[in-house]
This record gives sequence, structure tokens and C-alpha cells, in this order.
Amino acid sequence: MQHSQQHFHLDTPQTLALQLAAGDMVHVTQGCIWLTLEGHSRDVWLKVHDTWSLPLRAKVWISSDALAAFTVQQPVQPPKSTGVVKREGLRPPVIPSWPIGSAGPCVPQNG
Repeated sequence: MQHSQQHFHLDTPQTLALQLAAGDMVHVTQGCIWLTLEGHSRDVWLKVHDTWSLPLRAKVWISSDALAAFTVQQPVQPPKSTGVVKREGLRPPVIPSWPIGSAGPCVPQNG
């Protein structure tokens, strides 16, 4: 499957709002970012070299405290649907998250 890719740079501090589709992948190439999905109470934190695949279509706010860069890779051709939905063993997607207001994985914790 072919993909299209968009490159983004965030200055200090900056937030960018994007409408992303299920299956879109966010890959951090510099710094650290956090994503806030519309309708969800927890953020997704990503640091350089991390990749995260959006589990559903949503408006997403992507923020950084420092200079950051990332790409969004979108499938050019959506996967073909068979029209059959299997409900057995269906589980909600696991979204790595930290409590809102926490430092997340981008800030070293004092030990």
C-alpha cells in the first residue's frame, strides 16, 4: 500500500489542530509532542523516534513545549472493507497515556 506523508515543525510553544483518519500514523523526528484527541480525557505522549497509529477518525491537537518535528503518514488507498463486522474478541484500542498535567515521558523524573 502506498502512503502520503506530510512534515510538520512546531516552534516553542505551539499547538496545531489536525483532522486525522483512523490508521494515520504520527512519527516524531525531533523533540517531544503530545496529542489530545477530541472527546478523550487523556493525552498521548511521543518522543523522538516514537510512532503512533490513530485508532479512529478524530480532530487531534498536537502540542510541544520546545522545538519539535513530526510526520503524519496517511494511506493513499483505504483498506478494502468486506462489509462484515466481527464482534468476537473486539477490544477498544490501547492508547498509551499519562494523567493530564503530568510531565509524561518527555521530562526526566527526579529519582
